[in-house]
Amino acid sequence: MIGPVRDSSRKSPNRLVLLGRLALIPMLATFLMASAIGCNDRGPEASLHRADELAFQGRYEEAVFLLDEMIASLRNARGKEAEALRLEAIAKAARYVHLFQRRPEQALSYYRRIAELSPGSDEAFDARQRMAKIHLESNDRPAAISQYQALVAGFSSRENVDQFQYALARSYFAMGDMEQSRTEGRYLLRHWPDSDYADRVRMLIATTHQVQGQMEEALEAFKSAREKTDDADLEVRALFEEAGCLASLEREEEAMAAYTKALGTHPEPRLVRMRMKMLEERMSRRGVENLGTVW
Repeated sequence: MIGPVRDSSRKSPNRLVLLGRLALIPMLATFLMASAIGCNDRGPEASLHRADELAFQGRYEEAVFLLDEMIASLRNARGKEAEALRLEAIAKAARYVHLFQRRPEQALSYYRRIAELSPGSDEAFDARQRMAKIHLESNDRPAAISQYQALVAGFSSRENVDQFQYALARSYFAMGDMEQSRTEGRYLLRHWPDSDYADRVRMLIATTHQVQGQMEEALEAFKSAREKTDDADLEVRALFEEAGCLASLEREEEAMAAYTKALGTHPEPRLVRMRMKMLEERMSRRGVENLGTVW
């Protein structure tokens, strides 16, 4: 005899109760954490102070939770003071998750919120620098380049923004894009001719030509860098590189003269002597070859 068929679509009362209790667990955990860190009935300033205390105690997860609660509470707040508190809370949360919890992607999301909420602010300026640093730490140069470009474009009137233009030139060099590296370097020289990075940019531009085997252009660029700098160390390094270019162009006597001049003040005289010896050997071989050709 076949018994009654149970309707599997209907849940037993006990199961419904169990499911209801399970659904309450996340809410209970949130309530308990909120109670433990004392974020109920706190003003924004007090919450910021309490977050610092929690972080000092090594309770970073609780500190970030408190900051997130504060950020959410200020979402619809109006006024400069509320906006400043919100940005400060986001920045603190970003630093905690990056420096102490080692969660760079979450830190990036916080910093992006700052840049979006207040594009031209001091907070956004700082956030974009920190994003560039995080991207470099993860070896994501294209993403770092995007931040450098945003810093130069959005904060061009600020002091020392030329450092980000220099970082652009160096980043493209590191990626092997010599043409773009030169373009960024020349942009810096045009817009910040008195930049503290001008000498280094001229050397970088010369090196891009050298890397590409454009020795005539490299020679002229190193000569220009040497003539325009007041830095004695950079001057002798440029002269040393000029000698190398001359040697590559088979202008051995000029190269030897440049090496000899550089030897007295170059910070690595052994390197200069080694290059001189190599050049002497090449000149000697060339002399024998020429002699054989004559006879």
